[in-house]
Amino acid sequence: MAMNDEERSPTAEGRGTRDAPDSGFSFRNRFFGDRMTIRRKLVIILVVTSMLAVLVASSAFIVLSWFTRRQALERDLASMARAIGHNCEVALQFYIPEDAERILATVEARPAIVLACVYDADGQLLAAYDPEARATSALPLEAGPEVEPHQHPAGLLHVSHPVLLGNRQIGTVYMEADMREIWAEMGRDSLMLAGVALLALIGSYLLSSRLQGLISDPILALAATARTISEAEDYSVRADRLAGGEMATLVEAFNRMLEAIEVRDGALLVSQKRYQAMFHTAEVSLWEQDISEVQRMMRELSSQGVSDFRDYLEEHPDFVARAAGQVRVVDVNAATVKMFDAGSKDELLGSLDRVFVPESLPVFREELVAIAEGRQTFEAEAIQQTLAGRRIVVLMSMALPREGDLPQAITSIMDISERKATEEELERHRHHLEDMVAERTEELENARDALVRQERLAVLGQLAGGVSHELRNPLGVISNAVYFLRSVMPDADDRVKEYLEIIASEVRSSDRIVAGLLDLSRTRPAERGDVRVAELVATVLEKQPPPDGIEVATDIDPALQPVHVDVQQISQVLNNLVTNAYQAMPGGGTLKIKATAAEDGARISFADTGCGIPEEDMEKLFEPLFTTKARGIGLGLSVSKNLAEVNGGSIEVEGEVDQGSTFTVVLPGRDG
Repeated sequence: MAMNDEERSPTAEGRGTRDAPDSGFSFRNRFFGDRMTIRRKLVIILVVTSMLAVLVASSAFIVLSWFTRRQALERDLASMARAIGHNCEVALQFYIPEDAERILATVEARPAIVLACVYDADGQLLAAYDPEARATSALPLEAGPEVEPHQHPAGLLHVSHPVLLGNRQIGTVYMEADMREIWAEMGRDSLMLAGVALLALIGSYLLSSRLQGLISDPILALAATARTISEAEDYSVRADRLAGGEMATLVEAFNRMLEAIEVRDGALLVSQKRYQAMFHTAEVSLWEQDISEVQRMMRELSSQGVSDFRDYLEEHPDFVARAAGQVRVVDVNAATVKMFDAGSKDELLGSLDRVFVPESLPVFREELVAIAEGRQTFEAEAIQQTLAGRRIVVLMSMALPREGDLPQAITSIMDISERKATEEELERHRHHLEDMVAERTEELENARDALVRQERLAVLGQLAGGVSHELRNPLGVISNAVYFLRSVMPDADDRVKEYLEIIASEVRSSDRIVAGLLDLSRTRPAERGDVRVAELVATVLEKQPPPDGIEVATDIDPALQPVHVDVQQISQVLNNLVTNAYQAMPGGGTLKIKATAAEDGARISFADTGCGIPEEDMEKLFEPLFTTKARGIGLGLSVSKNLAEVNGGSIEVEGEVDQGSTFTVVLPGRDG
């Protein structure tokens, strides 16, 4: 199906800008003109060709005539110089100027000769024929062998001929000839040739005016047929066939081209009708957009040296907004009108401003990148708005034109707002389910840990109950023995006293371990009462004064309400925490004890500047028998946690390696 002029113009202009200009065609176009008919062009070609042939022939004739006449004059001048030299031998031998002048006077009969001189052997003037007073007293040319005639810069032809007597030069004949006669003859020949050329021009014009029809008539008939087909858009018309020759071949090819166009046009018409039917009856929203200006803008960016289009567009959002304004909606289908709450498709044609929102620009930026990279397709999710102001989430798929195609992109749009809402709801449920599973898993892990801890405590209880009596009796005996030895050997040497002290210390340590096992396995119920935090902290620090190099700083809120706990048990907890803090700072440091109000109770933190706790040890810190100390057995923190929980409280810990650690005890008040 033929396109109208408006549809053809962009493609034609595009081809015009892409194709390299033909310099020869441009010259012919300027020479003949766009509006000159083929008849006139053929006449001009034939006439110019004929004139060129005549001019070439005439020029060749003039040049040949010039050289012929000059050669004749040169030969004549050389012959006269030899004759005069022969006749002047006696005058030169005996120095008789009168004889030489008489001989030279014979050249007066030749008007072309303007100077004839005879010079003696010394190059001095002997006699001269000099009607124009041009002679010089000295020989103007060097004496020697005979010199060929040649043209003087003044336009004269001159020759020098030596006069010889035997092998001795006795003089020289010098002559000059004027070439005006030759130029006069050449002028007459030129006039004659100009007349011949004029007659040839008239003849070639008359002849070419009649003969050009052999070529122009079939071409004009073919042009008329093409014009008829173009105006009527009827490709069934055919040009009249010719008998033979190249024009017959051209007409035959033209008719075959028309047949191919007719077949293609029919198929194109069927395809276009099918496309229009599919486009307008499709249930999915379809847009036909003209992106020629956008393509031009991206080509300009590329010509300016931009290679990373994504970075450039992210840094220049104003360019993206300008490009979005250059997209033109050419057509939409009925599904689009319905989806975007439009009264008719005319409301959606033109600019995209009515459906674009600020959230649409990032997606359009990626579309520009796809155009710049020459991709054929682009797909993305975007947010757009209907003409009623309702925002929708759409899945947009674009078929982008290739280089050289019509600059129209086909875009299909699906409203996925409900699907996105469902996905978000499912995502919320999934997160909620994950949270529930994580919470339940944590509860199960806590129950498992509690069960494992109870099993361990039961085992430890059985172990402690079974061996405490067996261990404490020997320990008591050893302790009494140490006491007895000290009493009976008051004057023992220092080495004996040192060993007795070591034995006593190890007995006390073993007794504490046994007591710890018993406390861990058989924690007695708390006998709770009100006590101030300041009193608890003061009692602990009194029993556990800081070692050398360690400073203790306390910060206890004076208005802090009393806590409701078992004083003995919580004192043991605080004592363990202070002892651990001291042991964590063997090189010295600072222990900060701070007490603040908590919900229905108090928070007491013990922050040291010691070695800290590795992250992998945090979870196992309160497990029985877990310790990081070289001589520890891992019961102190387990017992402390157990005692804190018996009193309705808890213990928390945080810290990093080489950054110190902070243990926080949360204790309840009377209402806790």
